[in-house]
Amino acid sequence: MNDTKQPSNVVKLVQPKEEGKFTQPFIDKFKPTKNGRFYATNHPNLCIRTQGTSSVYYTRKVNKKLSSGAIEVAIGNIKEIKLSEAVKIHQQNIALIASNVNPNKVDLGIQKEKEPTIYEYVEARLNRLEKSNNMADTALKLNKGLLNNHLIWLPKGATFSNLTDNQLQEFYLSRTPSVARQCISLLGATFNKLSPKQKRDSENPREVINRLEIVHKTKERKDVYLNFGGKRGDIGRFFEALTLAEHGYAPEEEYIIPSLTTSRTSIDIFMMYLLTSVRKENIANLKWSEVDFDNEEITLLEPKGRKGQDEPQLLPMSPYLKALLEFRHKSKTSSYVFPSVTNDKKGFDHKLIDHLGTKLALVMCIYGSWNKKENNPLQKKGEDKNLLSRSVWDKYSKIVRQGTDIELRTSLNKMGTKPHGLRRTLTNVAETIGIGSRNLEAILARKPTDVTGRHYLTIQSDSLREALHNTHKTIDNRIAEYFGLSYLDKEEGKEMFLSPILGFYGIKSLIETDKAYMDCGHSFEDLSRIRQYQYGDKDL
Repeated sequence: MNDTKQPSNVVKLVQPKEEGKFTQPFIDKFKPTKNGRFYATNHPNLCIRTQGTSSVYYTRKVNKKLSSGAIEVAIGNIKEIKLSEAVKIHQQNIALIASNVNPNKVDLGIQKEKEPTIYEYVEARLNRLEKSNNMADTALKLNKGLLNNHLIWLPKGATFSNLTDNQLQEFYLSRTPSVARQCISLLGATFNKLSPKQKRDSENPREVINRLEIVHKTKERKDVYLNFGGKRGDIGRFFEALTLAEHGYAPEEEYIIPSLTTSRTSIDIFMMYLLTSVRKENIANLKWSEVDFDNEEITLLEPKGRKGQDEPQLLPMSPYLKALLEFRHKSKTSSYVFPSVTNDKKGFDHKLIDHLGTKLALVMCIYGSWNKKENNPLQKKGEDKNLLSRSVWDKYSKIVRQGTDIELRTSLNKMGTKPHGLRRTLTNVAETIGIGSRNLEAILARKPTDVTGRHYLTIQSDSLREALHNTHKTIDNRIAEYFGLSYLDKEEGKEMFLSPILGFYGIKSLIETDKAYMDCGHSFEDLSRIRQYQYGDKDL
């Protein structure tokens, strides 16, 4: 018989109590190794209870008259209150329990959870959206700029519950109208994502601004586009400005209008905006891998909104778009269709786009032809009829660059030479010549608002291509009308013109004039269907 004592397989259930001396330096460096309680050796019945990433002071005391188990009273998070304050509350809790009073029942001894500040809530939300890829990069960059450059000027420690009407009003009115609207939009969206407990019966900042009746009026932007009516429409002047942008205007070898850019890319990207009605960031970041010449389609991966959540937009190539893209493809040096001027590994710089758009508007004012019924912004400034001089260019380009004349800058912006104005121009032309609403929604990459459009109707690529081509031909007509290019083609027996846009991209092709050509009294009508693929109505 073997008397050797066998090892026991029974695991001891009672683990040694974790404990240590509580001092403020100890608390500051406290890092729990696991969930559970850590007891103070110098303050009986005081412990730190850890759950996940949260560590909270607790009073833990047994009183059989009050409870069969130990009574636990939460005091507060160790990162939010000092040890000395926690000890004071703990002593009050012990006194109540010794008097047969449960602190949890009388709502005493419980440190209220600190409410996060408005800044902290917004910052946390933006971090979540960034990690989950649920906000586009441009929107994320804009909102972080608002957070770090503007929301920091809210009162120190401001929370949604303690921010007063006067404080919010003072902040709102201290910002420019555009920044103020964007800040309130960000605060309102963040507030809406809070739980009922986090809202604490507070009022949404957006609703406060509305109640106080201090909302800045939103600028009406529907009138920001290139005018295409009459003999001398803005579309013709805009195209003329583009043709001058790279080399300037220098009669007799003396520059009156200097070159606006040394890059043809800067010019082509504006033409692309005019012909596609696509958002600025999509064109600036378009890659050759998204251009399919075989199927004559362009794939826009992120049309709008939440990053990676919108369906790709397929835009068919009209002959005009194909001519532009083929022209660029012949001399491509980058994976981007419109690479940055300084770094061809990146897309075109958004800031340069708007800056060049303003310069193009100024060229239109100084060099372009204007009839008596049209309002040239520079003539409002008291300039005489002879605007085409270097002194006039130097004077107003400096004013625009320094931003000293807000009225002039506003007038130039309303001419519609920036991407959003060009986007609206194409839409207005398409609407005027009778392009159907379904095709318009597809061109703009907007989701249909009705049940039929959302669930049953699919826009065919050929239909959209034809709609785009008809719209482009109408734009081409307005440019030819501006330059007076039409003539009677005896062979065809029709009034034709050599396409300015296609010619700009190396293709000689005749286009038939539409019924509005050189006639302000007629409305634009649908142009004839194309029976076989060609760039214009008669390729040469």
